[in-house]
Amino acid sequence: MKAALVNPPLIGHEKDLFGHIPSIPVGLLYVAAAVRAQGHEVDVVDAFGAAHESRRPWLSGYILQGMTPEETAAAIPRDADLVGISVHSGLGFTFARQLMARVRSLGIPVVVGGPFASTCPEAFVNAGADHVVVGEGEEALPALLDTMKAGRRLPGRVIRAAPVADPDSLAHPAYDLIRLEPYYEAGRAHGPLCGPYLPLVTSRGCPHSCAFCAAPFLGGGKWRPRDPDKVADEVRAMQRRYGVQDFHVQDDNCTASRERAASLFRATARLSPCPGFCLCSGIRSDDVSGSLLETMAKGGVRHVSFSPESGSPRVRALMKKQVDVPHLLDMVRIASRLGLGTQACFILGFPGETGEDRGMTRGLIRRLVARGLDDVSLFIMAPVPGSACEGTLGPVPEYEGLSWSPSWRPDYPRLQRARTSMYLEFFLRKLVHHPARFLAYFARALSGRYRNKGEMVIGSLVRRFAEDSGLRSRHRARPRPRPVKGG
Repeated sequence: MKAALVNPPLIGHEKDLFGHIPSIPVGLLYVAAAVRAQGHEVDVVDAFGAAHESRRPWLSGYILQGMTPEETAAAIPRDADLVGISVHSGLGFTFARQLMARVRSLGIPVVVGGPFASTCPEAFVNAGADHVVVGEGEEALPALLDTMKAGRRLPGRVIRAAPVADPDSLAHPAYDLIRLEPYYEAGRAHGPLCGPYLPLVTSRGCPHSCAFCAAPFLGGGKWRPRDPDKVADEVRAMQRRYGVQDFHVQDDNCTASRERAASLFRATARLSPCPGFCLCSGIRSDDVSGSLLETMAKGGVRHVSFSPESGSPRVRALMKKQVDVPHLLDMVRIASRLGLGTQACFILGFPGETGEDRGMTRGLIRRLVARGLDDVSLFIMAPVPGSACEGTLGPVPEYEGLSWSPSWRPDYPRLQRARTSMYLEFFLRKLVHHPARFLAYFARALSGRYRNKGEMVIGSLVRRFAEDSGLRSRHRARPRPRPVKGG
């Protein structure tokens, strides 16, 4: 049997400076590797990578970067027995719906999966999917292909997959099925870009139950760590095969266990050369200590993102987010001393938040800057399906609105003004508290070798301006080596 797996294009709000971030589709490539390991053929149609320089208006107020549904359907092999579409967020819903209609007109069945599809499978069934995989697809999709090959009765339209019990049992992601260069040339990534990189998954799931997050639903509240030595073996293999020395860790919670995190980065410290790591999905400051940060730095970690989410204890209680603020401040100070790039993430507009609460968030950012914080990311809450907040803000006009810039919210203009003023104050305070680091921040933004996400946003905006002006941009990452065989 032959499967064609589709990675959608990049879709974002046209006025959102922080949401247009391409990501190498590690989840889809894990599934592709599992299909191949089961003895089936697999192709990946990368609707972003195949046309990453193409940007065009999409729907009302959005930008599509990559191939359209029509172009993607034309690229699907006609001998495919099954087409799988990965939908990571609500931004991809209409694209998937239009692509499904075109694929089914070819007589090829369609299965949809991914985090967003897992949280609202009925929406995709109603949109025309033959099957929707809820949960992880590495075991479910090969099993579906086996069933089709044997001519047995197919499962129901919604396939509820159990989490993979042993993540170390899976084949490494099939990066050889896509071109990596477009992701490097894009100039942006989930972590600060300083050259060729690959995603890395060292654990799955999260043991916590933050109210704004769908991870508790998707992972069942369980954390499944991989063996540190096997992670190090994978990193070594990727270094040899693809020539990369930088890895962006995509775990929901990489440091859920201090002991395991220490073992992981002691294992990577033994690699030669020691690679770099960005913990870009956010870690809980309460999960780390000064000694663990030192071990992480020795093991190659160059960037950490903390997630306090709010400066208000009352709002954090509503979020079910525990944060020891003095400990957070100390961890940022120590990380800064160790030379790690640091970021703190906050969510504005959580249900029940008041202007006074946002003032407390502003106050915490001030204290973090004084401790050496390099970067801040401010998101506006959207009630994503699968989270405890689903439905709390009333009906959502379209799934695409479930982004970190939900302009459909009646209070969005006020929250956007608060977000903008907080960003401006953040940069002014950086200039006052750390003038040399402030200047270095912008120098790196123009160099294309980033230590923090804010530098990457500024650099990409400069690059886009140069490109739109017909100039040749100098703001690129390192030269991209081609994969080498072997290893």
